[in-house]
Amino acid sequence: MNSTEESKKLNEIDFFARSSLSRKRTIQNEAVSDLKKYCKVLDAAMMKYHKERMATVNKIIKKLWKAIYIGNDTSSIEIRTNDTAGTASGRRSYNYKLVQIKNGREMDMRGRCSAGQKVLASIIIRLALAETFCKDCGVLALDEPTTNLDEENMNSLADALNMIIKMRSRYQKNFQLIVISHDEKFLVKLAQLNNSVGYHELYRKENGLSSIRFRTMGTDPFHEPDPKEELLLSDVEEDGRNDNSQQIQSKKRTHDNGKKDDDNHNRPAKKRFVCNF
Repeated sequence: MNSTEESKKLNEIDFFARSSLSRKRTIQNEAVSDLKKYCKVLDAAMMKYHKERMATVNKIIKKLWKAIYIGNDTSSIEIRTNDTAGTASGRRSYNYKLVQIKNGREMDMRGRCSAGQKVLASIIIRLALAETFCKDCGVLALDEPTTNLDEENMNSLADALNMIIKMRSRYQKNFQLIVISHDEKFLVKLAQLNNSVGYHELYRKENGLSSIRFRTMGTDPFHEPDPKEELLLSDVEEDGRNDNSQQIQSKKRTHDNGKKDDDNHNRPAKKRFVCNF
């Protein structure tokens, strides 16, 4: 092979090498361009989805607030969001705040609402989030939902939960609402609205051990028995003591006036109730 042929062959090899490198660079550039387009489209789709879901959440919040809240000072509450683009990591983040509408004007709810309004807003927001983001949510649990609520808002909350149970039961047979509360009156009202047989009670015995028992509702749905007297009577029966009226009256007086003496230092602690609908 002479030098001319060798030079020609080397030129061909160099040409193919450069062509291959050029094709690789072209493919890389096109891949990078496609990824940038995909990121923009995905970001736009996520923003659209987030906007739609937040609109649904606010719609449910507004509906529940008007159905539950008794006062006339705050017409509705909403969640406001604003995105912060251009972070160091390149990820989009959102800032959320809760606002209240008073006389047609919007203002931040932080520092301008009562403790009862905070509790009620927290419950309503959780219900709205579960309804929006959880498809066919089978279990919904509320722990102490009546904290800092007055009697009117407590009754209104019970009516709203009863409405939610009935609406869910129409198309979802496995839906369960679990309510954990110290407020026996609230659970009695909620159970009566749903025609429930009874609820479970977590209490502490005189020996200091916790126990669970099932309590049935009264036979007369329009008569609410005295919860204090009924609990004290059931404690006496379970511990195997005789039904002594003097001892029961002594326990009732101690419970009503809040006295703590040496004779009753083993009195059962404040009870907790669990109702499953």
